[in-house]
Amino acid sequence: KILGLIFKEISDPLDLTPYKFSEDLKFKESVSIRGENRGVSMKIDAYTAPKFRLIRSLLIKSDGPINVLTFVMFPDLKYDLPIFGVDLVSLPGSNLICIDLQPPVDPKIYPKFLRHIDGLVNGIDKRRKIFPWAGEMSPNVQKYFSEVCIWSKIKNSDEDLSVALAQVLTEFLQHYIQRVNLSDEVADTNVKKMLFEGHLDYNRYRRLKDPGRGMLKSYFGACIAERVITEILFNLEM
Repeated sequence: KILGLIFKEISDPLDLTPYKFSEDLKFKESVSIRGENRGVSMKIDAYTAPKFRLIRSLLIKSDGPINVLTFVMFPDLKYDLPIFGVDLVSLPGSNLICIDLQPPVDPKIYPKFLRHIDGLVNGIDKRRKIFPWAGEMSPNVQKYFSEVCIWSKIKNSDEDLSVALAQVLTEFLQHYIQRVNLSDEVADTNVKKMLFEGHLDYNRYRRLKDPGRGMLKSYFGACIAERVITEILFNLEM
């Protein structure tokens, strides 16, 4: 449902074109999770669009309590747009939620980035009453997230979670599409260099430290896990 909502919001305003990647990674099934027989499937979709290098989703469904959605919109490096990211992980008894407009460069160095999130700042307190902050991030991780980030852990028993999640996700997506429509290519060569280095740093960090690596390995094996992470999830290189 959430993935359907996302594509409903972006399909009309963006001209999506399929992104080419290995056919054997688009859909995988596994029946063994740590020795237990549970049906598990992984589906990856990827697209490009004007102003975007890559728009991709990964959905893991299982017969057990663990299900995962990760969705990211990587802007073209000619634009100073945020990286739009959604991570939803259903675990036994709880849900992990992360939604953000991530800065490709440090806003302290490039404060102009803040214009992309200003429209969401006023709602921070209201959103965090619904989605309480899950805990402090280490400085190495926190630099990749903005001040409007939603990072929360909520019990599965929360009945209104799906409604609230759909509302906040729609709010973030509609705001982001507005920023996309207003964005022009960056002209300053120094800013272009910062953007490239920032995107490259984030992709390299996630390739090394991606928290989903262990789950992917346990479901589909080490080889597939590494290929998914390096070939599609975080594939920017020099």
